[in-house]
Amino acid sequence: MKRSTSNVALEDLDIEAQESMAALIQEELARIVTSIPFHNSKQSQQLLRYMVEQTLAGNGALLKERLIGVEVFGRAADYDSNADPVVRSRATDVRKRLAQYYVGEGAQAPIRIEINPGAYCASFSSAPIVLAGDPLHCDPRKIIEPQFVAQNTVTNTVSTNSRADSTSEKPRRFPSRLLYAFLATAMVLIFSVCVYWFGQKSAINQFWNPFLKAPRPLLIYAGSFPIGTDSTSSAMTSGNLSASVKVASLLSQDKQNFDIRSGEDIAFDDLRQFPAVLIGSFDNRWTMLLNDDLQFIWVLGGVLSIRDVSSNERQWVPVRSPDGKVVADYAIVTRLLSSKTGQPLLILAGITDSGTRAAAEFVTSPELFDKAVASAPRNWPQKNIQFVLQTRVINGIPTTPTVVATRYW
Repeated sequence: MKRSTSNVALEDLDIEAQESMAALIQEELARIVTSIPFHNSKQSQQLLRYMVEQTLAGNGALLKERLIGVEVFGRAADYDSNADPVVRSRATDVRKRLAQYYVGEGAQAPIRIEINPGAYCASFSSAPIVLAGDPLHCDPRKIIEPQFVAQNTVTNTVSTNSRADSTSEKPRRFPSRLLYAFLATAMVLIFSVCVYWFGQKSAINQFWNPFLKAPRPLLIYAGSFPIGTDSTSSAMTSGNLSASVKVASLLSQDKQNFDIRSGEDIAFDDLRQFPAVLIGSFDNRWTMLLNDDLQFIWVLGGVLSIRDVSSNERQWVPVRSPDGKVVADYAIVTRLLSSKTGQPLLILAGITDSGTRAAAEFVTSPELFDKAVASAPRNWPQKNIQFVLQTRVINGIPTTPTVVATRYW
């Protein structure tokens, strides 16, 4: 047996196998549209269903922006797709939600459904445990669960051993004192691990508690940059997308409802109604507006940087190599229990993409966060907080961030 992740081309399978695989894909589609990332977006559900069902029907090559606009979103046949980029923006949203699903609830899914950038047809991949052979040509009905294999293996082993025991002498018993000592040691270790884990987790839970206990879904808004000259069309940077997925994964583990947006898909009234996480700095206007009167702020003039307004001497600027690559970056993590919006607000933003990714890692890592608040005031969970983080960057990837400045108030 082997585990293999492969693209599933239905036309490569026989008719019976195609029907079975299509049924598995439909089951996975049903799980996706009812998952946390999708359940509160009817348009994303409708678009994903349409693309998957049309692809399964053999119409994938016919899926074009204008056709989808008419069939799914009810646009007129001659509508201007440049002035109304609903299909492009919703397809981007579907891809983001799929990424959230597969890092959370769907991490162990036997079938993966993806919408590749630049296309509207669906692609399918499979990561099953199969009996033998090429998974592209296996009969989907032969896909078996790992637990089933393990149980059968145990059963066969026990049966074989039982027959052998009937003709041989019984094994010597494990000395009771050693057994008791072993059990006592194991219990101490388990207790220590539990204390360590829950202690670590409790600090980060207290940090997130205002958002997890809020009566309304959490709004995640990531900044984006415009594509071409069409200001209504935009895309997330890789750092903002990575940070959004990290936050969404954490929320999915806690079964917290959330809605993720980018580009022009937000208004100030949304921020007044929902607790929010803002991701990105200079490409996120709401970050700049809602963090501009605090102690640690972003500075646009000249070199992009972070400044401590209480001390003109404290300023943090990215370090670059001779060829211009960022080798050290900085970020601000701001948690406001009641911001200008009247709702809890969390801002995760680096000077560059690397800092933003590091900020998301910081607020989703129990180990890093526990270390950061080790010397915090006892009542820090009830306070507003700002952290300034530093991260070294290797080949574009941020390393473990460290805290260089903190404020509680």
